[in-house]
Amino acid sequence: MPFSGGSSVVISGTPAVTVTSGDVNVTSGAVTVTSGNVNAEIDRKVTTVTVVILNAAALSAELDFRDYAGGEIVMPAGWTTADIGAYVSEVTGGTFQPLLDRSNGYGTDVSIDGPVVSKTYPIPPYWFGASYIKLWSHNGSGVDANQGGERSIKLMLKS
Repeated sequence: MPFSGGSSVVISGTPAVTVTSGDVNVTSGAVTVTSGNVNAEIDRKVTTVTVVILNAAALSAELDFRDYAGGEIVMPAGWTTADIGAYVSEVTGGTFQPLLDRSNGYGTDVSIDGPVVSKTYPIPPYWFGASYIKLWSHNGSGVDANQGGERSIKLMLKS
């Protein structure tokens, strides 16, 4: 954030930083302004990642979702008929559990119901509350639907 003027900007955190002039780049953490003006821009980037569900499997490898706030999923040209949901965990390598929605806004599982091959769908917003996810091929009733081939699924994720 550009800063100029007679006041200083104090950035709280570890380590604490005081800036009297110049530019400040914050890559993580919170910024507290005690005096002065701040003109900030949010740099929203789109990152495309490919996640694979192996042949005869229903879950992908884990994906770090901590830096993303929205996105789209691009279904592959081949897809064994199934919904696509998410298993979630708060830590990498942790215990993953299916993400459920008891309000039934998305059905029992927070999923994209009946996705069609070679189409793009918005990722359900509830997925972005998770730290780590695994894509999950299932029958819509909580039962794995193993894929009949290796499936490479692209996600366009917005920070």
